[in-house]
Amino acid sequence: MEIAGGFGFDWLLSEPTIWYVGFGILLHAMLMGQYFHRCKWHDAQSLVRAMTRSGLCPSCAYRIDEIKPESDGCTVCPECGAAWRSNT
Repeated sequence: MEIAGGFGFDWLLSEPTIWYVGFGILLHAMLMGQYFHRCKWHDAQSLVRAMTRSGLCPSCAYRIDEIKPESDGCTVCPECGAAWRSNT
């Protein structure tokens, strides 16, 4: 199918265009891989630390930062009953 003026879509299948598109896809995949590698949680403990620092229960994400800790230093979540030490 050609557009008026003789300009067609055959340039999409030319060799340089295929190389540029392939390189763009490869570069995008590499950059997204780096991004996800740096942003993911590396283990469960890092997730627990991040959630307790932000004031959330790691089990149910209920806000526990305003709850007074027990005598042993653990904050008991009123929503799910899990006990967590605050890492603030």
